[in-house]
Amino acid sequence: MLNRLSFFSVWLFLIVAVSQQLIWAQNYNFTNYNLKEGLPQSQVSVIFQAKDCTLWLGSFGGVSNFDGINFKSYSKADGLLSNNVSCITEDRQNRIWVGTDNGINVIQNDKIYKILEGVDVYSLIQDSEGNIWGLSNRRLFRLQNNKIRFVDIVEGEIVTCLNKDSKGNLYVFIRRVGVFRLTKNKWQSYAIFPAGVANNYVNKLLFDDKGNDKFYFSTLKNGVFTSENGKIDLLFHHKSVDGYFDLAQDVDRNIWIATQKGVFLVNSKGSVVLFNEKNGLKTNRINVVFKDVEGNIWLSSFADGIFRYDGDAFIKYDTFKGRDLSYSISGMAVDKDGKLWVSTFSEGLYRFDGENLSQPEARKLKDKFLYFVTTDSNRNIILSVQNNGLWKYNGSTFSQMPFTQGANISAVIQDEQDNFYVGEVSTVAYLTKNKVEKISGFKGWVSCLYYYKKDSVILGTSSGVYLIKNKKIDVQFKVDGLENAYIVGITKHRQLLLFFTLGDGIISFDTHTGKTKRYLRINGLSSNDVYSIAIDKNDILWVGTGRGINKLKFDTASQGYKVIKGNSPVVESNQNAIVNYQSSVLVGTTTGILLCNTNLLKREVVPPSISLKGMNVFDKVEKDRDTLVALSKEKSRTIILKHTQNHISIRYKGVSLSNPQNVVYRYCLLGVDADFGKPVASTEAEYSALSPGTYTFKVYAEVNEVRSSIKEITFVIKPPFYATSWFKAITFVTLVLASWLLFSVILKRKERIRRQREKIKLEEQAKIRKQTAEDFHDDIGNKLTRINVLSEILDKKINEQQTEQKELIRMIKQNAGFLYTGTKDVLWALDPKSDNLYEIMQHIRNFGTDLFQKTDVFFQMEEPADKYRKWHMSMEQNRNLTLIFKEVLTNILKHAKASSVRVDVFEDEAKTIKIQVEDDGIGFNLDNIKHGQGLKNIKNRCERINLVIDVHTGLQQGTNVSISGIKPLDK
Repeated sequence: MLNRLSFFSVWLFLIVAVSQQLIWAQNYNFTNYNLKEGLPQSQVSVIFQAKDCTLWLGSFGGVSNFDGINFKSYSKADGLLSNNVSCITEDRQNRIWVGTDNGINVIQNDKIYKILEGVDVYSLIQDSEGNIWGLSNRRLFRLQNNKIRFVDIVEGEIVTCLNKDSKGNLYVFIRRVGVFRLTKNKWQSYAIFPAGVANNYVNKLLFDDKGNDKFYFSTLKNGVFTSENGKIDLLFHHKSVDGYFDLAQDVDRNIWIATQKGVFLVNSKGSVVLFNEKNGLKTNRINVVFKDVEGNIWLSSFADGIFRYDGDAFIKYDTFKGRDLSYSISGMAVDKDGKLWVSTFSEGLYRFDGENLSQPEARKLKDKFLYFVTTDSNRNIILSVQNNGLWKYNGSTFSQMPFTQGANISAVIQDEQDNFYVGEVSTVAYLTKNKVEKISGFKGWVSCLYYYKKDSVILGTSSGVYLIKNKKIDVQFKVDGLENAYIVGITKHRQLLLFFTLGDGIISFDTHTGKTKRYLRINGLSSNDVYSIAIDKNDILWVGTGRGINKLKFDTASQGYKVIKGNSPVVESNQNAIVNYQSSVLVGTTTGILLCNTNLLKREVVPPSISLKGMNVFDKVEKDRDTLVALSKEKSRTIILKHTQNHISIRYKGVSLSNPQNVVYRYCLLGVDADFGKPVASTEAEYSALSPGTYTFKVYAEVNEVRSSIKEITFVIKPPFYATSWFKAITFVTLVLASWLLFSVILKRKERIRRQREKIKLEEQAKIRKQTAEDFHDDIGNKLTRINVLSEILDKKINEQQTEQKELIRMIKQNAGFLYTGTKDVLWALDPKSDNLYEIMQHIRNFGTDLFQKTDVFFQMEEPADKYRKWHMSMEQNRNLTLIFKEVLTNILKHAKASSVRVDVFEDEAKTIKIQVEDDGIGFNLDNIKHGQGLKNIKNRCERINLVIDVHTGLQQGTNVSISGIKPLDK
């Protein structure tokens, strides 16, 4: 993809490649995906990008879904109507529609459905209303109820292409007429072409990305045209091109044209670059050119699958005037004259002066293994030759440096006195003009030397890093994190020493603070094996790794480095084979030289896309209940699982077509995890033995710290019935009821026992009362009778003149009568037969009748209802009720001066008995009355048996006394 370069700079770099004026041939970077990567057939005829950012590819082998790494393919054996796929689109339900020469299929959730059979369909597209349109037999149609309905716009029309703009408007080209647009379900003329243009077979309409009225169209034979404001101009035509197949516009609004001669890149000024098998494309015939949402340009070839253009940030140089220079580069250096020197491991030494490529000392160095080429402090060239030590170039020839004969020098550095430190295998030597001093005391193989400061050199080995101070190893010098690290090279940037290693990435050492930081693949590097570092004029670090080139920028806020996002070709760099050359950085690789363009503008990085693919649910009890829940097409919903389905794995997929190998994921399960975890490369998260509850799984993809949106799915694991709230509630209620029932049974049993005991007690008391009454009646009755008899005998023996004695005898007889009457009341109360409301009321009635019989007071009381016989009362109730009403009636007789008294018995709302006594006497004032013993006794007796007394009276208003709250024992 051409990015971060102006059109002018692109032209300066590329147009000369077309005219073959540059001595070094440029190879542009294309990543090829073909049969060995999983593409089922190499002739791709259509490229379509779905909403999940994956590519769908149609070929003669069926249709394939490509996520940047893997292909998933479908063919006739899987249900396609034909393997000859000619068009692909996606509808609102995220279903993939596939058009073939034998009809239309739909792919949804990995299943293929047949929509229409027996029709050659070579274009499918969905409009803004969700309708599917297509082309068949050079006619326009619309699908209705999965049936073709041909639409005629003009009579005898030949429709050659169908496309839509960035706003979703549909357009068709009708041969011999022009372009029509679908507006409010009606096709209307959009651009009428002149006859000379309209007679062409237009196979592609391409609308400008800015959404204006400018559009491009390609004709099969006569080139590519533009149409703007009604004016049609020829954009590109080449006499050697017999067929123009497709168009695309890149992020810089350059136009890419697919032809049988390769793909042409045309900028707005008309400058043209041709990409073909001569400069990295490895094929000529290009069927389709396509721009994805990340800005990548994809090309489909006639015979070698698809290619992704990786931009011109990196250009490979591997030939010169037909000579193959794709060798393993061991070192590069620029001398004091600005000439570039390149050493190889097996093909000698090369020098490039900007125009000519030569091989100095070709005979002397032929077939020699060159370790590296570098410069001294005066930028003179120094060369290390296997088994031949160091050689220095004097401007015309090489001469061997003293004391290095027969040595295999792996590192060299010059100090301020122009003397050299040289490393050979496991030794370091200090070379002066006259002598050699050996330096020992370190472990490992010598790999690099770095001049730190006066009398101090840093040595890097396969076993760590050492400081050589005053030509001795400083045992006090240590850097955290570098113990036993394989040091490949050392450089300084700002106040930081940068150590690049095999396996441990880059380790920075702050010379001011002593702190170290490590940068690895997880931080964005292409590999943890780092071989070379160069710093360009923009203060950017260019890092050559085992799998590509990275750019690092220093961040002052964090005092560390951040990887600048961007594509990099997969190349293996060589140790310290890197150099700044003519405003570019050249990196030596195992297959040639890679030019890194340092003038590119930074383009906004597109974050990866992320989608949920499925959730596997495993049942811990019944394996037959294991299931797969599709998530990729699901709307936001909650998945309900049983409590035995508590082992799940969720699959997800992030897509970055630009950096597919660097996609990592962070995920969490709310309800289990507190936050997102560390980045992982796995596309599946697994959780087992989950407790019942509600969980939300969240995941996002990340490429070089650029994040996608977050996708989430919520699922609920239902608890077993015995752990549900309703079951717990029912259980609780049941336990409460059972406890209450048990408690009630116990209480009832106790009550029954109590009643039985009470009954026995009452029966015993009744027997005692009855016996007492009988004994009392017999004993007292007999004695009272005897007193009466004796009184009468005495009365007869005393004459009438003894009046005083007669009066005493009369009083004795009278008191004996009163005693007998009172005894009758006591005997009545003692009799158990009296312990019911009926007998009590009857007794009160009889008492009242007897009391008022020979007076002027009319006494009225209805006979008690028979039902009150069943109202059992206690002896206490019996006695006190009787005495209460005797007191009330006696007071009326003595004080009320009433002419009538009425006693009423009735039940109130509480099902208790209320007895009311009402007279029409003179009444009294309750506020002024001095309470006598009678009223006080009445109130005391009421309180004793829990009754309520209520007195209503007034002067000359009569008196109403009510006693309420009377209830039987069983109430």
